[in-house]
Amino acid sequence: MKKNNRGVTLIEVLIAALVLVITIGAALKAYQYHLQLAQLSKDKAEAVADMRDIMETISATPYSQITTIFPDGVVDGGAFNDYSALVGGYILDNQRMTVSYPNPLNTPLEIIVSVQWYGPRARLLNLSLSTFKAE
Repeated sequence: MKKNNRGVTLIEVLIAALVLVITIGAALKAYQYHLQLAQLSKDKAEAVADMRDIMETISATPYSQITTIFPDGVVDGGAFNDYSALVGGYILDNQRMTVSYPNPLNTPLEIIVSVQWYGPRARLLNLSLSTFKAE
């Protein structure tokens, strides 16, 4: 007597379902990672745009007034020169901008503009741009 084995067993169905679930889980994790990278890229582009706005304002400022209008190491420019207003408002989470001068007595003056914000998973992120300005 011959046995006819045409169907699939329950074990085969369960193994196939497990493989499918693992594959879908991996695809969803990759998609989530992609979304985080896209948001980080968008945040970095916004930070660079804000730093460029500050740099353009500094470049239009007379040399003799730069360190007065943009105080060294003061977060967000202090009470008299709000950097947020110069860039049209902050968009990034808990964003802070700082202008600093490694050696304010040197000519040309090296100017560093830094921005800090909290990115995905509440990680503190930093970007900086530097330039020189002569009298």
